[in-house]
Amino acid sequence: MLHIEGGTLRLADSRIESGASIGNRVTSGSKLTVESSVIQNNAGNGIDFTQTDGATAPVISDTAFISNAGYAVFFTLNSAIFDGSGIQNNSAYSNTTNGIGMAASFKGASKLTGNPGMAYVLLADSNVTSNASLVIGEGAVVKVILTSHWYGEGGYIGVDGTLTATGSAANPIIITSLKDDAYGGDTNNDGGATAPAAGDWGAIHIAATGKATFDHTRIRFGGIGWYGYPSNSIRNEGGAATMTYATVESSIGIGLALNGGTLSVTNSTFAHNDTGISLGTSASAPVLDQVVFSSNTVGLLVAGSIPPILTSCSFVGNTSYGVNNLMLSRVNAVNSWWGSSTGPTHGTNPEGMGDRVSDGVDYSPWLSAQP
Repeated sequence: MLHIEGGTLRLADSRIESGASIGNRVTSGSKLTVESSVIQNNAGNGIDFTQTDGATAPVISDTAFISNAGYAVFFTLNSAIFDGSGIQNNSAYSNTTNGIGMAASFKGASKLTGNPGMAYVLLADSNVTSNASLVIGEGAVVKVILTSHWYGEGGYIGVDGTLTATGSAANPIIITSLKDDAYGGDTNNDGGATAPAAGDWGAIHIAATGKATFDHTRIRFGGIGWYGYPSNSIRNEGGAATMTYATVESSIGIGLALNGGTLSVTNSTFAHNDTGISLGTSASAPVLDQVVFSSNTVGLLVAGSIPPILTSCSFVGNTSYGVNNLMLSRVNAVNSWWGSSTGPTHGTNPEGMGDRVSDGVDYSPWLSAQP
């Protein structure tokens, strides 16, 4: 095992193999560069890197991690500014965990590159601290581990600062279960023995000081209850949440819950959740523009005091309600698509064969085809 404490190490075209513990242990204050190398058959993590405030993130590129008895790479980030842009084009095979493990408290301006060559694996309760920012690059795959606490299940990403996840149509960002082999490969190295399921991890929690932007981002298999909160994959507790060309799917409970702050969702999809979006209290009218609610139990649940602004939304195959309004005020859902040219199912529309709406929803006129 190589152990670096406060020094500088550069490995190029090298091999670290068959160690009795971790392949390369690096403590904070050290500088590490690993290029075009092989780290294999070690009895612990391939690289184990601890970084605290002020230290420099490593450069790890074009390196293969094979058959290590732990994570390919593991980072302990203690309130650290982490710039992962030097982690590129690596590969991981037959390790206990074929990914980049992170026990993370991000501060300052931090970044996860979109092309590290393997998935990031966030351990329970990772956090973007207040006044800090974390940018996730396009193409990144982030898998979140479920953990149990005395106060409930966990495995969540806390946003007290600013989280920006900006993918692209060709290279979306994926935030999902450790068991999801469809993205980032077989990270838990079980050969497909386990399948992902709703509730495999907790939630993205946006605090009152937080701001989260999801663009071309797919969020899957979350929603287990945590810290006494109900089940939801994204929960806004007073911050600002913006989604464009995003998907939230296969949540065990609510895909996105608004309980204060602001919300804008455009050209996005909520599918196969118990409830797609649940709107509680808010600082202003939530904006839902060209949002597709598909195959949820309830597409949109409205229970706050300020009605949302809906524009050309689609409600298709939601088994209980397309829109369920629990407010005293009416919800304006005109010019929406209800899955049928006959409009939604409601007592005031006897010919309607589309998704059901509750009382208190204005639905006519409706769209005769999906927008």
